[in-house]
Amino acid sequence: RKIKLKRKNAAIIKNTIRHQITHRLYQFTQHPGVVSGQLKLADCAKIARMMDINVDEDIQECEEGKQLAVTLVVQIISLDTDPDSTASAEDKMLPLQSPRLWHTWAKHDKEQHRHINRGSTGIQQYISEKEKERIDIRRKQLKHTDPPTPVMELFMQNLLQHKGRIREYFLQWLKLLLDNRSRNKLAELHRQYKTKQKELNKLKRQQLALDSPEFRTLKCHLQTLNEQLLHTSFGLEHLL
Repeated sequence: RKIKLKRKNAAIIKNTIRHQITHRLYQFTQHPGVVSGQLKLADCAKIARMMDINVDEDIQECEEGKQLAVTLVVQIISLDTDPDSTASAEDKMLPLQSPRLWHTWAKHDKEQHRHINRGSTGIQQYISEKEKERIDIRRKQLKHTDPPTPVMELFMQNLLQHKGRIREYFLQWLKLLLDNRSRNKLAELHRQYKTKQKELNKLKRQQLALDSPEFRTLKCHLQTLNEQLLHTSFGLEHLL
């Protein structure tokens, strides 16, 4: 359907176009192939093609970039679901960003500048000792750089071997897939945390239950969930 643009300002034209698109999408949600009136992104692509709108997924560079991103995400998921490893996926993929090393380094850095726990040690000796401790931590970090982890090696390989639009689509798809993965995991963890927090609050109202094994178990479970929440968010920004 054509939209008349003559003698109409930008606001009216924008609202008219939005109304037409909304109306057309609603019509497609009533199609027998759409479940319960829900329209998925893949359905939108089909609709766009029927309306002669260009779809990125039809471009060869986009498909190649998507396959590169999917391959990398599959490797990331395999590390995150390894039953024989107790290390977090982030530690295995990005050892230089290991929270243990960084937290220790930051702790020594703060102590050096604020002279925490210096006691009777001379100022120059204290600074020298803290500097030596920070250098040792840096050396431990550098041991992880050669060779790079398989995830980082594949990520850098994709960036270096592909130029132009393929690389752009690879980064866009990688960000989309990683964000979607983190979003799904975070939603489940938040649900579990909320449930356990309600149970804990219920026990807190019972003063006699504060020293019970159940109360201590719930506190430990909440602490574990909190740590998982901190390490679950993994996106493109962690790789760059």
